[in-house]
Amino acid sequence: MRKLALILTLGAALLAAGCGFHLRGKVELSPQLQSVYVEGSDPLMVSDLKQSLDFSGANVVTAPEGATAAVLLDSRYERVVRTLNARGLATGYVLRYDARFRVVSRDGEQLYESPTITLKRNFDFDANEVLQKEGEEEFLKEDMRKQIVQRMMRQLSAI
Repeated sequence: MRKLALILTLGAALLAAGCGFHLRGKVELSPQLQSVYVEGSDPLMVSDLKQSLDFSGANVVTAPEGATAAVLLDSRYERVVRTLNARGLATGYVLRYDARFRVVSRDGEQLYESPTITLKRNFDFDANEVLQKEGEEEFLKEDMRKQIVQRMMRQLSAI
């Protein structure tokens, strides 16, 4: 029984390795981004980006004077009505998260300006389940924010 489990585990590992699967790990950053200052309008996204940069080995500083580069982040979250019921009350929304950033070196030279990253999710709303739906919306918003930060990290690794 143990041998069968070992063989199945090794077979699954070989299949995963053969198809190109690998766990998300550290993102290799250029030396220009080894000491980074992050500033933005969305404190939660700024915090998530700082954590990702720190995990990838960058030294995240609290003041721009000590940084080799600054990441200036602009993001916006909105909820747009998608559907209405017969009484004119919203029953569905489109959740939209837009973000863009630019990277500026210590001497003010712009190193990178990202295109706008946009994520959208459809969200059905039921007035009888307000607390549950608020929690669901927060979960979707957090998930979109984390996906945007992952995309930012991939773009930062290309600098």
